[in-house]
Amino acid sequence: MPARKGLSNRMFKFNDTLVNGDHAVDADAFEGLKKRVANMPSRQTIWLDASANGTGASLKVLASEANEQLFLDALHKAIKRCDGANALLSNEDTQLGLGQVLRRLKLNTTMTDAYDHTWDSFNGVKIVDVGLKSDKSTEIITNTEVVADATGTSIYAVRFDTDDGVRAIDLKGAGGPQVYDPLKGGEMEAGPQNLRRIDWPVGLFHKSQYTIVRIAGFKMAAA
Repeated sequence: MPARKGLSNRMFKFNDTLVNGDHAVDADAFEGLKKRVANMPSRQTIWLDASANGTGASLKVLASEANEQLFLDALHKAIKRCDGANALLSNEDTQLGLGQVLRRLKLNTTMTDAYDHTWDSFNGVKIVDVGLKSDKSTEIITNTEVVADATGTSIYAVRFDTDDGVRAIDLKGAGGPQVYDPLKGGEMEAGPQNLRRIDWPVGLFHKSQYTIVRIAGFKMAAA
């Protein structure tokens, strides 16, 4: 199923670019959340490491109740500083660790979206694991981001909307995916297969400088 596999890989690539896209690394990619929030006011990045600036040891969230409370306090700040986030984007370890904290403190809740998908949530905001890169093994948001002990991670509070929040845009008036047959009905050389290509230039857009908050310098660990 070559075409289906190719489409799946594109989705992995889009999710990765949503967070990590950087023109300096890939000129064809749009700028992702990490790059965008770095260009926003400094209060849109909340460091939880020991030095509160990304140069100290990561906060070990599960090491104590006090650390759990610091992490939850940071989430409250992040949601507010987005003027009301509607998604918390993390990796699997952070999603599971946050769920553990919320269940222990009896703060765990769920919400159901318009597509009838149920999400774990915090303070009315869904918690989303953004998943893996196209190699299907590397986390899009890693646990080895650069902090003093090289084992930090991040969670992004984002306000997605069509007002002044973050939204995806269709570039160059493409009007959605453009599907075409470069072989004009001919079979691929590798076997009795047809080839279809999909072009869909997309990007991100936001008007407000207060639509993303990154919480960084922590890890979901007890030691």
